Amino acid sequence: MTERPVIFRGDMVRAILELRKTVTRRVLTRMGCTVSGYRAKKEYWNEMRFEGAWADPGLGAGAYLKVPHKLDGWDETVQRVRPYIDEGDVLWVRETWAPMCREADPICWCETDEQRAANHYFEYRADTGNKRPGDWPEEETGDCVPKWRSSMLMPKKACRLKVRVLERRPERLQEITTEEIRAEGIDLTDIEGERVFATLDELARARWINLWNDTNAKRGYPWEKNPWVWRYRFELYNDDGERAE
Repeated sequence: MTERPVIFRGDMVRAILELRKTVTRRVLTRMGCTVSGYRAKKEYWNEMRFEGAWADPGLGAGAYLKVPHKLDGWDETVQRVRPYIDEGDVLWVRETWAPMCREADPICWCETDEQRAANHYFEYRADTGNKRPGDWPEEETGDCVPKWRSSMLMPKKACRLKVRVLERRPERLQEITTEEIRAEGIDLTDIEGERVFATLDELARARWINLWNDTNAKRGYPWEKNPWVWRYRFELYNDDGERAE
């Protein structure tokens, strides 16, 4: 078992906490995978023929992707592409956060370990949605006013959520079903009023496409490109290693 960080946006963090999100899809990229057991160089990766790839269920080692590959002067070979994240691994969630002090005004004057232990805590934007942490007025300015910090900079000690990977498999993004969209944490409970002009499946897919493109289109992986993704099914669990209920 390996522990790895994973970033989730605020609405998806709330969905995990509410046990509505049990699946996540991540784009298949060179930096997140091995090719036949090795990290592929960029030149080698660019010769991979993903348009002809297919999923293999694997035999006890988890599903993986078979990808045709051909270099000049060589016959075509098939490479096994696997992600670094494996079944049984634990993912600790990075989210937008802020280190806070109960006695700050807004400067923290804690000097001893005892004071810091009593007054320091972490706040998470997913819980409040406020522009600033600590209920500070939005019009307040200055370097001393608390600010949210990027999820990319979140240290492990600030993590409050961990999930255990139960299953992984490769698939094309557009293979997703309505039930899988629900498992991704998309709330469909308020969709009835919109069903005058479209079916449930169409509306669910539209919401999923908006979410996906909002996160991944600027990275070069829009819905329209139908990229290969790793689909991970997971469960939230507590510090005792038990499944959260």
